[in-house]
Amino acid sequence: MLTYVKISTLLIVVCFSCSATELAGTLDDKIRDDRGGFSIQPPKGWKEVEFPGSKYKALKGERKNGFSPNVVFSDYPINNGESLDSYVDRNMVAVELATPHFKLLKRFELKLNSGSTAVAVITSNEQNNIKVQQSYYMLDGIDHRRWIICCSTLVDDTTSEETLAASVKTFVHEKPGSDKTPISIKLEPGARYVESKGHYSFVPPEKWELRNAPNYEYKAVYGPIVDKTVVRMTFVDEKSNLSLNDYATQVWTNATQSHPEVEKLEQSELKLDSGDRAVRIRGHNKSAKTQLNFYFIKGESAMLMISARAPEDWDGFPDTSDTCVKTLKFEKQ
Repeated sequence: MLTYVKISTLLIVVCFSCSATELAGTLDDKIRDDRGGFSIQPPKGWKEVEFPGSKYKALKGERKNGFSPNVVFSDYPINNGESLDSYVDRNMVAVELATPHFKLLKRFELKLNSGSTAVAVITSNEQNNIKVQQSYYMLDGIDHRRWIICCSTLVDDTTSEETLAASVKTFVHEKPGSDKTPISIKLEPGARYVESKGHYSFVPPEKWELRNAPNYEYKAVYGPIVDKTVVRMTFVDEKSNLSLNDYATQVWTNATQSHPEVEKLEQSELKLDSGDRAVRIRGHNKSAKTQLNFYFIKGESAMLMISARAPEDWDGFPDTSDTCVKTLKFEKQ
């Protein structure tokens, strides 16, 4: 199982000891993502891989010491003319609140080969007792798009870090991305949100906001920030031939193997208003001190997984997330 890390938002201007000529030899030929309209030279020997819930393929390097270095791409509309620096500042706050053992190491500007300038933010955190460095490169593309390139390596893997910076410098956004949906949506109380790309709809909790979530194809539902934890629900679908119960068991087993700090509290069924059923797993993240609700629902052509999190002592959370999920129904394709 690949070990990926959550995505966020920021940038840097790095001064490495290797020259540009030396690093150029560590990159493969240019690859292009037609859906996103961008190209990049990946590190030599790295592979393009599907990343669940993401619109674009990720890049994956050779696994070392239990971790696969990787690069994940996300793009968003520029919201109301917000400056890049302001965008970085705002998202960095959310990243820090949501990431255990978070440390901000440095921030600077990075000049790309295309002439564009990215803001780079280098951070570190600890996941599954593995110290990980995440470098966030954010830049403006064309057609009012903003890109986030998240590079994840082991903290002491300086070779991959330098090579990834050289790779990011080759990034070029050549045409508009395909996603023109607004960055956030606020609905009237009781109003139903239709996710046309995922072919499902639901009624979000009152006063919660639908918002683009880094590395997710579908909009997430964001609630309040409670005890420095961002309360939210995210949606991911995946094709599977497994039964609903077997699929839920497989996903949970994989998740706990890579995140041993997560424990299962309860597994049960939840009947939706539509008549469909969901497998519900309640869990607890001992490290992050959060309560977790996972819901697995079988759609017409794919499994839908909804994951929800909140501080461990927020008593109203289980009922709030259950009530929202019960309103979910699949729309005709």
